[in-house]
Amino acid sequence: YVNSVDASNTVNGKPIYYLLNQIGITVPQDAGEVILVNASRCTVENLYLNTGTVGITLAYSSNTLIQDNLIEDQSMTGIDLSSGSNENNTIQGNIIQRNSLGIDIENSNKNSLRYNIINSNSIGLLLYNTIQTSIRRNTIVQNSQGVYAVQSTDSIIRWNNIFLNSQYGLSVDGCTVSAQRNWWGSVKGPVVDQGGSGDHLRTIRNGQIDFVPWHRLPVLFSGILRFLLTIHQEKNSINKQFITPERTSDDQSQSSSVDFTIHGMKTKRIEPGQNVHSKSPLEKNFLE
Repeated sequence: YVNSVDASNTVNGKPIYYLLNQIGITVPQDAGEVILVNASRCTVENLYLNTGTVGITLAYSSNTLIQDNLIEDQSMTGIDLSSGSNENNTIQGNIIQRNSLGIDIENSNKNSLRYNIINSNSIGLLLYNTIQTSIRRNTIVQNSQGVYAVQSTDSIIRWNNIFLNSQYGLSVDGCTVSAQRNWWGSVKGPVVDQGGSGDHLRTIRNGQIDFVPWHRLPVLFSGILRFLLTIHQEKNSINKQFITPERTSDDQSQSSSVDFTIHGMKTKRIEPGQNVHSKSPLEKNFLE
């Protein structure tokens, strides 16, 4: 993956930064595309990357932070961790939208995604042959497929909003994925067999998804309420999905609702078998 890149190459008039063997740097904010090879403890933040091929590429890199970027309209991938092994990187607080692939992580271990909005891509997040990927508190919405995990061991998908993805919210191929306590766009949970009315789940080649219990309200964190309300205004189809639970979150056949109310920035943690009402003492603040 070692190449010579002409420094005069640009994307939308902005330079391409091809950085090799770097430690502890911050990428300049005039970047049009970023490629980090064999890098460690670097930071890629506050960039606007649009209408290119790939926004940010990591290859053989570790302990790097990708945060607070807007990456959109890439013909291939927004954030690409598919070249070589990339370990212990953090992708957080980014908006990744209208790309072919939102985020692609392959042959890499122990990467973390949190607080991202992954919106209107063909595939929001692709995991292939990964180990211990942590996906927490993201909003994955209006993609064709939300998350597609292939042979990815010990993936944890928790406390995310995964909804209005047209084909599948989560598709799992040849592995087991822990996907508990997510909001799937419906009080009745995701669509599995004949139950649920939220996003569809799919398993292939002995794939397994552990999705119980699920959230019956959106998971709220900083900045997400405005985005959810924007989606609500654009898509009147979810006005029945913002509802407060009256029964347990592991029963897809017996769900009822009352008017939706937000109490601060709190959502409900609902355990299997518990009867939780709108003013339950089990209400927790999930902000970390």
